[in-house]
Amino acid sequence: MRKSQRLGALLLIAILAAGVLGPGTPQAGAQVGCTITVLSGDSAGLRDAITQVNSLPGGGTICLTESTYTLTEIVDIEIGRTGLPGITSNITIEGNGATIERIDTHPDDCEISPECFRIFRVDRRGTLTLKNLTIRNGKAWNREGGGGGIHNSGTLIMDNVTIANNFALRAGGGLFNNTTGVATLNNVRFGDNWSDAVGGAIYNVGDLTLESSLIGYSNTAVDSGGGIYNITASSIQGGNLTIRNSRIAANTSYHGSGGGIYNTGTARLYNSRVDHNAAGDGGGIYNIGYVILGDATVVELNLAQEGGGIYNGGTYTNPATLIIQNSAISGNQSDAGGGILNERGYIDIEIVSLIEFNIARMRGGGIYNRGGIIDIANSILTRNTAEWGGGGIFQEGGLSVRFSVFSYNNAPLGGGLYNISSDAAIHESVFEINRAEGNGGGAIYNESDYLDVRWNCFESNDLKDGITAGIRNAYGGLDALFSYWGACDGPYPGDPDNHCRAHDAPPGDNRDGVVEIGRYYEETCPLDWCVWDRDAPWEFVDAAQEGNSFEERRVREELYGFEYIPYDSQRGCGMLPPHLSALTERWETTTSLFAGENTPLGEMSQIEGNTSAELSATSDITRPNEESVLPTLSGETTAPVAGETIELPMTESAENSEPQPIEMWCKWDGAAWYFEGEVDEATRQSWIDAGYVVAPANADGTCPAEPPTS
Repeated sequence: MRKSQRLGALLLIAILAAGVLGPGTPQAGAQVGCTITVLSGDSAGLRDAITQVNSLPGGGTICLTESTYTLTEIVDIEIGRTGLPGITSNITIEGNGATIERIDTHPDDCEISPECFRIFRVDRRGTLTLKNLTIRNGKAWNREGGGGGIHNSGTLIMDNVTIANNFALRAGGGLFNNTTGVATLNNVRFGDNWSDAVGGAIYNVGDLTLESSLIGYSNTAVDSGGGIYNITASSIQGGNLTIRNSRIAANTSYHGSGGGIYNTGTARLYNSRVDHNAAGDGGGIYNIGYVILGDATVVELNLAQEGGGIYNGGTYTNPATLIIQNSAISGNQSDAGGGILNERGYIDIEIVSLIEFNIARMRGGGIYNRGGIIDIANSILTRNTAEWGGGGIFQEGGLSVRFSVFSYNNAPLGGGLYNISSDAAIHESVFEINRAEGNGGGAIYNESDYLDVRWNCFESNDLKDGITAGIRNAYGGLDALFSYWGACDGPYPGDPDNHCRAHDAPPGDNRDGVVEIGRYYEETCPLDWCVWDRDAPWEFVDAAQEGNSFEERRVREELYGFEYIPYDSQRGCGMLPPHLSALTERWETTTSLFAGENTPLGEMSQIEGNTSAELSATSDITRPNEESVLPTLSGETTAPVAGETIELPMTESAENSEPQPIEMWCKWDGAAWYFEGEVDEATRQSWIDAGYVVAPANADGTCPAEPPTS
């Protein structure tokens, strides 16, 4: 008897080792460190393995083989339809290069089709870790909580994962991270995901961290947040997004805002890149919450109707906040605010940030400040173009600028600055080589009651026709005490025959305005400098030091790529990190704006991948709607020069297409309320039929304080 039992056990071990168990039967412990190993392509075995590990104390690890696991049926309906069991314990899935996909069919009616379902759902009690895996072709339909690839209400960790060609009817084509969700994504690629509403790749209302990841290419939201839709559920809960060393590229919002990112919560981007995105407003980023860009983050080559790079909005009582530190806004395009449009928001630009090569068809090539407040310090606005006014900045809000440089900006009126607000002060800054293509103000065009431009330096600002004038003060008041004027840069009483009376009186154009000139300097700009020569840290240069004249600085800037910023005695030069001017090497630029030509921008830089792997398994991707109404923003596209018509994509404004608020729900299990997040009507009814009590969550994302009355 004992011999027969021993023989039976040996036979079972041999069968397990040979991998000949029938379909749907996972192998236990076939790989080292694996609780269960699933046979190649055995989707039923994967489903059973999740069920088994869910039941184990402490969970376990499921190992796949490098193959494709095709899901063909719905097995979980807790929050909509899902092709795998919900994750309720601590489960790790080691993909080993595998792909998990929904069967690649195109049912006519996903409302009733059993072939429309997402791939994963993580319960609030669950933790799911995914490694070395591709997830594709999921479909979340009929208001089922979103997340065509994954719906997360618990803890989600991904490492070296691709999320591709997933679809959500409502939110989060690739991933829906719920209010209770905490997601950490490292080296993850989202590409060709689609939402018929918001969040083409990701919808986040929880806590989400992206590290060394790529959100691109061709993630699409019909409404807003082509790449990421980050929204807070309340003033104290959810919508926390952190992005490090990552890229948000070539995403689209068809009829809404935020081609790369739509934010109402808190978003922090460090050493990251937002590029080649398109939307109605905010081609790169649309912000009505709080955004910080730091550690050499670049927002470039994005396209929108307003706020080509960034739209920073809000209300007077609840303004959005945008902080830009040691970062760059470059090469973006729009009708208004080529780089940034600030609509009643607050912006702080500091620590050697760069606003460059942006284009606006109307106002504010670099920045359009429309009723907001902007503080700029230790930064550079250069080579921006507006085809109406304000090449560097169009200003009709509150503006404070210190220790900064306006250079090579270009517009018909106000090459550097067009100001119509009395709440503007610019001190200890430099306007040089800015140009007005029309009839006024190579450096500044002012028509406010009062503009404070004391203690600045104006040098070699220009008009297209050669009649030079640094400042045109039209019907306004100007205080320019203690400023240095180059030969042809200042405001003057209006003698048309003496456009450049070198240093007798500062020349320019003062039409019916009041000007306070005071003393001015004849030899050189009296400001001290911090200089960066690309190979060394920032260094202090005294104003009187040999080689610090305007002509000598200009040669060093144009031929050798040096950067100069006025010295800030409080911050000093040692505190400034290396500057981002290497970004300008991507562009072909003229060395002067005096030739009467628009500044050519050259060709767009290629989209270069900065993750360890590119998107995989996307060549056969199809979308719900193959017809695109937006231009393709690819590496082969060339940036139009100033004056060229920009083909803007939107057919309706974002104001008419704001996404509807998502209703959140709580469930009473007889002992306590549990927050379930967004839940479709069918799921709520199934809970009621099972004896649960459901109720809407409070506005702040909490559940009712009291148990149900009956």
